[in-house]
Amino acid sequence: MVVPAEQVYEQIRAMSAEAGASKVVVFGSRAKGTNRPKSDIDLAVAGCPNFSQLEDALQNDLWSLLKLDVVNLDEPISDELRAEIERDGRCSMRKYENYVAALRSLAQAPQQDLDNEFVQSGIIGKCKMQFELGWKLMKALLAYEGDPVSAAGSPRDAIKAAFQYYDFMDESLWLRMLRDRNDSAHVYDAAPARRLVDTIITDYIPEFERLRQGLADRYGSLLLS
Repeated sequence: MVVPAEQVYEQIRAMSAEAGASKVVVFGSRAKGTNRPKSDIDLAVAGCPNFSQLEDALQNDLWSLLKLDVVNLDEPISDELRAEIERDGRCSMRKYENYVAALRSLAQAPQQDLDNEFVQSGIIGKCKMQFELGWKLMKALLAYEGDPVSAAGSPRDAIKAAFQYYDFMDESLWLRMLRDRNDSAHVYDAAPARRLVDTIITDYIPEFERLRQGLADRYGSLLLS
């Protein structure tokens, strides 16, 4: 029995989101609809700060035995291949989907062994990535609102501008997340690390969820365009 394709794509989206990829495109036979159940999965990835690490994870940790061919769109590729990807490719991850996929993974934190230092580091790392995805998503949506911050600006600038549009944002929590993003000391000290993990579970994950729902309510299908 073959693992359902959508289940495989969901895992690809989650892993790509955790790696910070901004775009994942399925191309080849699976994009054209001419694939067989065990056909290869052809992927093109863009905006991933550590492509080799993502590629290794996809090849070795994906819950599928299907063959994967992964192309880095940020590196030189043949004009013919790039044209094929642009012509036939089907986007498998957009900024909002990226954010949601990563949040789904982070939301599993309460079920982990929270006294384990490796688990703590993993949760803190995922929270930092969620924050990065969050402010970059806000920045992208500010362009739709016509806000000049969308053209440039720091995480604080983007969050400050977004706060003017989104009444569902908790100002205090985003300021605390911004502070924790810039403070790495807790990663190397057990007591602060555990306190931060508790804060992530009780405060930050619910706030990330509020952003997800608030943006869905405000923009609807625009988030999937």
